[in-house]
Amino acid sequence: MNETSETQQTKAERPPAAKPLWRPARLIGLVEGSLATTGDTCSCRVRFNADEKFFAGHFPARPVVPGVIMIEGLIALYERSTGTRRTLAHLIEAKFRSEAHPNDELGYVMITAGAEHKGEITCGGKEVLTVRMKLIDPGAQPG
Repeated sequence: MNETSETQQTKAERPPAAKPLWRPARLIGLVEGSLATTGDTCSCRVRFNADEKFFAGHFPARPVVPGVIMIEGLIALYERSTGTRRTLAHLIEAKFRSEAHPNDELGYVMITAGAEHKGEITCGGKEVLTVRMKLIDPGAQPG
């Protein structure tokens, strides 16, 4: 077998490119009756209890809601409101403007604008997080 055949065979034996992993995004602390959808906008209110496990390491002396938990919550809000599964393909922009702490009531808003999704989290009228992201079907290849 020559080198060209070996290279072609190796490429043919390679597994296909991995698809994004999907698992249900968690919408922790959803305030009962706060879920709303109007057109391309969905919203809800969330309150994290002080005994959530993620507070133990983030940060023990002054607990702060981790950014990944907030972003995952926005994705879960979108999934729950639309009845579709989505995975994060691209985080275009995320700006953390203030902290969120245990028992704070947060307002979550997700707006779909074409292929882009815009999220905002507020607490007491102050912006906590603004984010732009691209969500895709878990079976699709990121583009």
